[in-house]
Amino acid sequence: ISGHECANIPANIAGCEPFALQVPPTLTWGTNFLLVPFTGRTGAQHFMAVTSTNETSIHVTCDMNSTPVIENNVAFKFITEKICHLIASDPVLLVQMSIGGGI
Repeated sequence: ISGHECANIPANIAGCEPFALQVPPTLTWGTNFLLVPFTGRTGAQHFMAVTSTNETSIHVTCDMNSTPVIENNVAFKFITEKICHLIASDPVLLVQMSIGGGI
């Protein structure tokens, strides 16, 4: 388990929220996800997908619009206030982060 005792998510929001992440074995990572905002939180949700292989393709669909997204072949960040569907060609670890600072 790794993290920080005073994280600001995103970096320009002074929230000083504790943040922890445990990375499960890649065998348990997935390729098909439903991205749903946290209940009771306002503002956009931040998602980050970490790829398990180089050249992983990722498609995110919100409101019937599909967007192919690849960022540096290792990870990509996606920000949304909507319910979306993510499909990856290879297993990814998906992380969901809410904006800090009581927003």
